Amino acid sequence: MNYAFQQVDVFSTIACMGNPVCVFLESDGLSTEDMQKIARWTNLSETTFVSRSSKADYKVRIFTPLNELPFAGHPTIGTAWALRKAAVLKKDNFVQECAFGLVNINVFDEKVFFELPHFSDEELALDLEIKAAIGGAAHHGRLITTGPRWIVAEMANARELSSLAVNSAHFATLMRSLDGEGITVYCIDDNGAVHVRSFFESVGAIVEDPVCGSGNAAVAVHIMKTGNSSRVGSKYEAFQGSALQRDGRISVILDDKIKVGGACNTVFQGIASF
Repeated sequence: MNYAFQQVDVFSTIACMGNPVCVFLESDGLSTEDMQKIARWTNLSETTFVSRSSKADYKVRIFTPLNELPFAGHPTIGTAWALRKAAVLKKDNFVQECAFGLVNINVFDEKVFFELPHFSDEELALDLEIKAAIGGAAHHGRLITTGPRWIVAEMANARELSSLAVNSAHFATLMRSLDGEGITVYCIDDNGAVHVRSFFESVGAIVEDPVCGSGNAAVAVHIMKTGNSSRVGSKYEAFQGSALQRDGRISVILDDKIKVGGACNTVFQGIASF
């Protein structure tokens, strides 16, 4: 069968400078095993598969090359962008169904935003362990679940953030002890902008995420919980990806619900035969 797809670059208006996701605009006829096989073959961090929903405007399933995720930020934004570009969705406010629950999606200022439906948060007394894992002094560590379980901590400045050196053994030990997905660290500059880096384990290696939606949502939770919202305001811009020669731009709104969004561009589109 033939399936229309788009490969969307999320958190950037410039092709190949954000984070890619492959979006199958419909998935009727594909089994779970088929979806996992395709995601393994595309070898992107995530591939998404859209289907009809009785609860929302559409349902999406999100796969890494290894497993299915209940929720992920940049695939959510990229999927919504692809559906609008294909004219499957024509409105600016709609609802996505995924394993994490129902997610409100809004489009304004040419950016797609997801509203974090819920999260959990736990303070950690593990700053030394986090430092051993990432090679930099981290502060106010918290375990924050925004779909994935992120260990989130603050760095003193951009210089320290840029000079991290991950220790794979310490990283893996910390992840196992907390059943964590990865570590996201950030700093706030003098202008109130937030700079972010995210690391996770994939196929036995520690890799860096170019631009991470769920990680930035977790950073937003951390900012609120540690009183840093006074430094960034109710709306702020985050930057991620420079260590990987990317230029991710993330817009965050701190309101009664956390909203994370950004611009997108479609780099590839076509028909997949499977």
